[in-house]
Amino acid sequence: MKPRRRFHRVKCAVNEADEIHNDRKTISTSRLPLKLTVKFLLQMSTQFPQSYFKALPVFPLFSMSFLLVPLALMFQEGIHGKAINSLMGPYIVYVERLYMCEPNLPSPWYVRASHFNPHKPKDLQLLTGNATFSSTYDDSTWVKVIIDVRSNNQWKENAFVFNFKKNGCRAFRDNIPQIYKDVFKQGEVKGPNCTLKAGVIKFNNTPANWTFPNFPIMPYGHYRYRVRFGQLEKLYACWAVDGWIIPKS
Repeated sequence: MKPRRRFHRVKCAVNEADEIHNDRKTISTSRLPLKLTVKFLLQMSTQFPQSYFKALPVFPLFSMSFLLVPLALMFQEGIHGKAINSLMGPYIVYVERLYMCEPNLPSPWYVRASHFNPHKPKDLQLLTGNATFSSTYDDSTWVKVIIDVRSNNQWKENAFVFNFKKNGCRAFRDNIPQIYKDVFKQGEVKGPNCTLKAGVIKFNNTPANWTFPNFPIMPYGHYRYRVRFGQLEKLYACWAVDGWIIPKS
């Protein structure tokens, strides 16, 4: 593909992102030279083949260009003067805090994680606590995942927002398979469909493998994940996780 045509596609993607979000706090190019943004996106495109995005049935609305634009813009402060490869790549996830982002909802969780040892990054953290599902969690459940990024001592909210209007259970199982298997599968209802029964799931010193197979590389940094889920108009829970994405050694 000729550079001019690729530049045009990236520029269109930026415009598309502006129109969809309609929020300059989320999508802004004012502090990032467009030339550098394009360079970043082209580097990303070599890491994510088109076939990878076609294999993501839970993200049907995300074209490659649209997904890459916020990746570049989100880290605009850190790009200047640094190599792109130092900003993203294969990674390890560890968590610092798990809590509820909204109180008094019918499906709370109370979870703590063991200390992460940076000198032994391959050692899995251990999770202890419980999670309550006030009703059946299945593919009629909707899920909204909001990812905030820590930068300049403040949270940049809504850096990524993923909406699953249905298939919430399958999205959970397919995108965080090891956490689903090791922690939540004990509440699974046997059958052809993905279903977690209503009730309390308890776990004690359970290894937490924070692996996201649908995202082989990610930008490094400090993140806050807010997971909201419910059915129809009812919100059941808002679970939050503060954690880090660091280079995989």
